[in-house]
Amino acid sequence: MLSSLAILATAATVMLTAPADASATGTMWRLAISYSCNNTSVCGNTHDGVQGTFILDESTATGSGHFAECNHDGQVGCGSIDEQISNWWAGPGSAGPLTIYIVGVDTVTIQHETSVVPFGPADIGLPLIAGHYGATLRGFEFQAQISST
Repeated sequence: MLSSLAILATAATVMLTAPADASATGTMWRLAISYSCNNTSVCGNTHDGVQGTFILDESTATGSGHFAECNHDGQVGCGSIDEQISNWWAGPGSAGPLTIYIVGVDTVTIQHETSVVPFGPADIGLPLIAGHYGATLRGFEFQAQISST
């Protein structure tokens, strides 16, 4: 969902807290992400929440993401987002010199209807640095845990 990526990048850019230990090496990266919003002045008419995980493989520069999304606006309901990341890299951006960028395709299924939406390159507002990141802004809560193996 491009709207979900936009909300994630905006929140992460504005309000990241520094990780306690900002050093990691490895070839596989795991990004566990969740956010929720219950304030229409921040998130618009959708009161939603998203939880899921990205896996990024350094050796192939590809990855995947699997998320559950639930809108509480009385119209859309819950669904799933599967992301196939055809390319990713870290470079200068909103989260500093190691900002994660992704390119790929979202397969979004809501109420038994599926759509395929290409995206990117997208600055996801998170650095390629192991640690815990969080933000809270007037009814919007964001958490991310980044680790490598």
